[in-house]
Amino acid sequence: MTETFLATASVVAPSRSQHSFEIFGFDFMLDSDFRVYLIEVNTNPCLETGTSLLSKIFGQMLDSAF
Repeated sequence: MTETFLATASVVAPSRSQHSFEIFGFDFMLDSDFRVYLIEVNTNPCLETGTSLLSKIFGQMLDSAF
C-alpha cells in the first residue's frame, strides 16, 4: 500500500493535499502459496456494515480518520 501511494503521490489530487483526507479501499487476493496480490484501489470504498465485526472495524477507522 505504501508503494502504491508513493508511486502516485504526484498525481493524486496534488492541489488538495493540505488540510484534507481521503479514504481509499484496497482489494487484495491471496494465491495458494499465500502470496498477496493487489487487485484494485477504490477512491470510494464500500463502508457497508453488514456484520458486527465490520461495524467495529469501520467505526474505529472513521474515528481515527476524523
